[in-house]
Amino acid sequence: MASNIRILSTRTLTEPQRERLLAAGFALTEIPFIKTEQVPFTAPDSIARAIITSNNAAKAIANKQLRIDAVFCVGQKTATTLSSAGYKVEITADNAGALAEKITDAYQGEEFYFLGTRSRRDELPEHLKANNTPLKEIEVYKTLPESHRVPGNYDGILFFSPSAVDAFSRENSFKETVCFSIGPTTAQALEAHTKTVVTAKQPSAEHLILETVKYFKSINAHNRETSI
Repeated sequence: MASNIRILSTRTLTEPQRERLLAAGFALTEIPFIKTEQVPFTAPDSIARAIITSNNAAKAIANKQLRIDAVFCVGQKTATTLSSAGYKVEITADNAGALAEKITDAYQGEEFYFLGTRSRRDELPEHLKANNTPLKEIEVYKTLPESHRVPGNYDGILFFSPSAVDAFSRENSFKETVCFSIGPTTAQALEAHTKTVVTAKQPSAEHLILETVKYFKSINAHNRETSI
């Protein structure tokens, strides 16, 4: 693959993730656009059903060792963190909208706790409210934007959350850059700024990186064919 493809990641990657992109021949820059912090919180001694839509929330809950009978979560990584901490994962979905539908299909009218951040999107709470499913929210971490003016141009930008999209847009334009989204919710945030959005088949950083490599590999193959 051509080595002049420039990729910007809007969060710091793990070493295996970084190596996957570098091995594909990309020039990689990592600039975090958000940071998260766990916050002190109080919760009932026992919770029957809890909704957790991010791995940040899962880590905060595991650290607190809350008593929860069943958890309903977004993403396999979140589910793995919770199950490894001893929690029973009742339902997993790829995004908050899909999780909300699964919950109201099977548990309409039952009370849930939503453990997350105040900067969460409204989709899930509004769906539960519209379907008469009580929801109580507890903030367990906060998301803080870190906007930066990014010099230069990139062929692709990796986005891992709507919050990062918002932070990036405050200081930068999207131009014609291809934006890669970790999932549908982040894609929706990107579509307010650009039409050039590629979404991972599954909501994980690994699948996002795979989609990025596949996209540019396809572009390079097409360019070689047209040059013959």
